[in-house]
Amino acid sequence: MLLLCFVGLNGFFLTWGFLQEKLMTQQYTRFAEDGVTIEDADMFPSVAFLILCNRICAIIVATVVLGGKALTRSKKDIDGGQRTRYELTAVASVSNTISSYFQYSALEYVSFPMQVLSKACKMIPNMLVGRCLGRKFQLYEYVMALVIPVGVVLFSLDQFYFSAEEEDGSSSFDVADISLQTLLSGQAAVGYAMILVYLVFDALTSNWQQHLFKTQNMNAFQMMLGVNVFSVVLTLGWLLFVDNTHQLDHSVMFLMNFPEAQFHVLALGLCNSVGQIFIYYTISTHGALVFTMIMTTRQVFSIVASVVMFGHKVGVVGIAGAAVVFAAL
Repeated sequence: MLLLCFVGLNGFFLTWGFLQEKLMTQQYTRFAEDGVTIEDADMFPSVAFLILCNRICAIIVATVVLGGKALTRSKKDIDGGQRTRYELTAVASVSNTISSYFQYSALEYVSFPMQVLSKACKMIPNMLVGRCLGRKFQLYEYVMALVIPVGVVLFSLDQFYFSAEEEDGSSSFDVADISLQTLLSGQAAVGYAMILVYLVFDALTSNWQQHLFKTQNMNAFQMMLGVNVFSVVLTLGWLLFVDNTHQLDHSVMFLMNFPEAQFHVLALGLCNSVGQIFIYYTISTHGALVFTMIMTTRQVFSIVASVVMFGHKVGVVGIAGAAVVFAAL
């Protein structure tokens, strides 16, 4: 069963990562009848629409699982059970929707490997939010929180200088130039700001969910259902009544014009939703430590797969930075 967890987590989330990068960074093309001439080419127009589709898939999966569990329960258990307070998941829903938006949007400014590695820094906001909620941490956790950003910075410098230097064929090297270029890079600044917002709201989501698990009679799939129902209401409401750029219309037209994207959007939602089941099952049967080890290997595989499939350049400094992060984990 441990092998099943390993294959399931890596399979679904590696596919999810590939589809995420494909949808957010690659052009879709439509060819003429001759199969050679390009009639149209465009990028997917809306992050909010992707989030909406993901949440709908998650609702379907959670409803099926909860429905199956309800069929196996006795009438006495159902009548005597405590009412699930789904309204309390609204906080996690809002923070999760915001974090997802910035997670997807960051790919417009930083590479997917950079985004994956930056997620290791979520320990810092998680610990800050956790401290606010009264949680305590061990010394080694503080050490990890300090070491991991060092590796991320090294990888970042590699992405924004060393790889560019290799492409330009330049052999000049100056630490001051690296720092200046990185700090003044508008693209890098926007990308890192989005990742920072993602990390903060992701930390709020996980800590609030943990708080509800401890204080309410709520299981993981009830949490999954409540969070995603509120997210659908929030995202659909924004697309219908707030957005003035017609992202909903553009997204529907895009899917009609590029049938390949229809499959990618559906597969993205299903991989994310079914992957959640493997997360809950792995933690409940093998513990958090085994789950962390599997997801760490998944991050390594994700970076390697992205470099191979999408042609990202990673230099020696980048490899060293990634090694520092994964060694700390």
